[in-house]
Amino acid sequence: MFKNISIRKKILIAMIVLIVFCGVAVLASAIFLFTIEAGDLQDFVLSEVLITGIVLMFCILVAIYVSDIINQQMKKMMKDINERDKLLQAVNQAAASLLDYNEHEDIKPAILAGLGLIGSSLCADRTHIWRCHIINDDVMLEREYTWHSDAAKKMPPLPGELIQSRDFPNLEWNDRHMSGEIVSGLVSKMPRGYREFLGVLKVKSIAIIPMFVDEQLWGFFNIDICTKERDFSGDEISILQPISLMMASAIQRNKLIMEMDEVNKRLMLMLDSSPLCAQIWDKNLNTVDCNMAGVKLYGFEDKYEYLSRFLTCCSPEHQPDGERSDTKMVNLVKRAFDEGYCEFDWVHLVPGDSSLMPAEVTLVRVELGNDDVVIGYTRDMREKVKLERKIFHLETDKERAYLDGLTSIHNRLYFDESIDRVVKSLARSGGMLSLMMIDIDCFKQYNDTYGHSAGDECLTNVAVALSESVLRPDDFVARYGGEEFVVVLPNTDENGARAIADKIIENVIKLEIPHEKNTASSCVTISLGVTTGKVEQNMSVEYIINIADNMLYKSKKNGRNQYTFSAF
Repeated sequence: MFKNISIRKKILIAMIVLIVFCGVAVLASAIFLFTIEAGDLQDFVLSEVLITGIVLMFCILVAIYVSDIINQQMKKMMKDINERDKLLQAVNQAAASLLDYNEHEDIKPAILAGLGLIGSSLCADRTHIWRCHIINDDVMLEREYTWHSDAAKKMPPLPGELIQSRDFPNLEWNDRHMSGEIVSGLVSKMPRGYREFLGVLKVKSIAIIPMFVDEQLWGFFNIDICTKERDFSGDEISILQPISLMMASAIQRNKLIMEMDEVNKRLMLMLDSSPLCAQIWDKNLNTVDCNMAGVKLYGFEDKYEYLSRFLTCCSPEHQPDGERSDTKMVNLVKRAFDEGYCEFDWVHLVPGDSSLMPAEVTLVRVELGNDDVVIGYTRDMREKVKLERKIFHLETDKERAYLDGLTSIHNRLYFDESIDRVVKSLARSGGMLSLMMIDIDCFKQYNDTYGHSAGDECLTNVAVALSESVLRPDDFVARYGGEEFVVVLPNTDENGARAIADKIIENVIKLEIPHEKNTASSCVTISLGVTTGKVEQNMSVEYIINIADNMLYKSKKNGRNQYTFSAF
């Protein structure tokens, strides 16, 4: 009956009973005093002695009762203090293990050790940590860490690694758990939803403590007691709250560090597997890492030698533009940090033989953990420069082979190789081709009259006028032989060909080169044969040239200084 009454109330009740009893005794004595006869005084004294003795005995009993209550309270207080000290010691040891672990290793052993210490100090059967996720307005809990006592290993297992709040609608997720309220105490006194859910797991007492990271609900720290009913005191909850927050922060930090370490490993794997020299600069413009390709490129023994000597030994004092190498490199790295990307040519110095190495450098800003770094990729251009020089000489020789030595326009060899390629390409695409055969009118008479030197000059001026009349990149003019020229106009229809023919005749006349032996004019003129058509498969180049040549013959026959057109 008095089991759930507080100590203060028990003492108060005892004192009230004592006062009432004493009051009754005094009242009884007074009534007896007024009712006795004079001869009964001796009886009154005896009765008073008896009553006093009874009162004294009752007082002694009350004093014993109160003393027993106080002793019980003191024992309970000492027990609570011991349990609190035991819990504090366990929490301190758990905190120490979290502070001492290597943050670049998995935190699981430290967390499980802490859960075991806390669980053992509370005589709990299970302690576990659940990670909270909100997915489509549904609460999903992921069990990340669990410690079991030896006795708990024989009990019903916990739910799976993942549980969803919608699977347990009777639990007050939104009202209590998601708002950060601590739920603790005897399961038998909790609402029906908790009793049903926890009863299956044989849990008699539980504490559910929310865990926060950056003021956001991160998860829950649960303590299950299955062997007996036990209340969690306010002091115990106050002690458990900080360690739960510390564990959540440590788990989250370890996860981020492990992810960052994994990123670093992948990054270095990519750098080391790259055939290009690669190195990393931090925001203080220090070279903090490199790959083995860089070590090999500059002839260093290892990465340490590379990092200690690169800035001072691997560039000449000045770059080809006259700027100091160290100043220019600092400015370029800063630019990469600001803009995110930077590409430039650089001249390096190879420490072993002091030879110069032309290079192409690309700087890229990337995020590494919580900081930005710049990765520099260096491409050795020595072989490429040698190859480019060879190609340049080959192309120069080839270009010379394709140029007419007198007029500097394309020659017959270029025409023969190019027209075959153009015809095949247009045959595949079904495109149009226009071709012109051109001859300087009465050129033999010009040479006879003005001399071969003037004739050469005349050929050169006419070649320039023809070249200036065609402007598209695919169009070209070539010297066909002697005083003959050819104009090739891919993807040009009849109207375009006629317009260009008129322009060519006009531009040659504008040269105003005197020619008194010309039957068509007093100055140098030209005659043209023009043909246009859609190039068909298996159509030969000779067929198209013959049509243009025949049209040229007709232009000469009809008086020169004109063009004649025919489709093919």
